[in-house]
Amino acid sequence: MMFQMGYQRIFGDDDKINFFAEGGLHVTLAKFDHNVILINDLLIDLTSYYYQPGYNAYAVQKPIGFGFGAFAGIGVNLNMNSKFRVQFLYNPTYEGINIGPDPKLKLQHSIGLRFYYNL
Repeated sequence: MMFQMGYQRIFGDDDKINFFAEGGLHVTLAKFDHNVILINDLLIDLTSYYYQPGYNAYAVQKPIGFGFGAFAGIGVNLNMNSKFRVQFLYNPTYEGINIGPDPKLKLQHSIGLRFYYNL
């Protein structure tokens, strides 16, 4: 699950298409559910390796962690009509997800498509 809180600025005053930039704080909740590999028709569950004695990092429960960081973004805003807006965007985030030993802040990249309904 991802939560972003920030500011977005739309540049230009065209009725149909404009560019925008955004930035703010980023929070991610990541939950380890399972880890499998499929080789031909053989399905191997790698989750069992996390629960072996001597591997203390994930001995009690499936790992879950919050990641905090910042995000930025650039994109194109398309006003379809008075009620609908579509945005295409590139959104880099700099965050660390606290799962496993020694989590580090890293740069993540995503592209997206947003649909807005104007009330």
